[in-house]
Amino acid sequence: MKLKHIIIILLIAAALTIGYVYFKKVKDAGDSLRPEYDHFRPTDSGWALKALMGGFTAEIGFKLTNFSTSKFTVNQIKIDCYTLNDVLIASPVKPMTNKIVIEPNSQPVANLDYFISKEGVVKLLESVGMDISAWAGVGVNYLKYNKLGLKIKIKGFVQAEGISILKIPIEEIIDI
Repeated sequence: MKLKHIIIILLIAAALTIGYVYFKKVKDAGDSLRPEYDHFRPTDSGWALKALMGGFTAEIGFKLTNFSTSKFTVNQIKIDCYTLNDVLIASPVKPMTNKIVIEPNSQPVANLDYFISKEGVVKLLESVGMDISAWAGVGVNYLKYNKLGLKIKIKGFVQAEGISILKIPIEEIIDI
């Protein structure tokens, strides 16, 4: 009987230790893991013309800042692009395929590819009071300043450790 009690006590101690480790990770992630916008980069050559003909692809980078002493594994990033009026204009072309390990006190960048359809471009321009004829000026802005001169809203989440309660939200208005 004594051996059985010792084994039960050891199993309870192991379960409590594992529970504490996950609790600490959840607490650290909520306080210390922050996703934020890093960059917007059209990836198609001739993207400005393609946008008017059917759409274009762009890479949007998200900095994943870890201010803690814990290491995290990001297994899902779901961030969509909206007009400032919350009209969806783009979602990632494909889901994240590789997990991203974020070392303590580091800032890796996760790059996601988005397809912005012609309809998405029109919705974006309409949301800022422009029509499709203003797109040429947007293209000139990009050539001169490396920015489109438009604002979009990104919102979604980054999930760490495969735990649904570790979905860290992101919602930002960005200049692209």
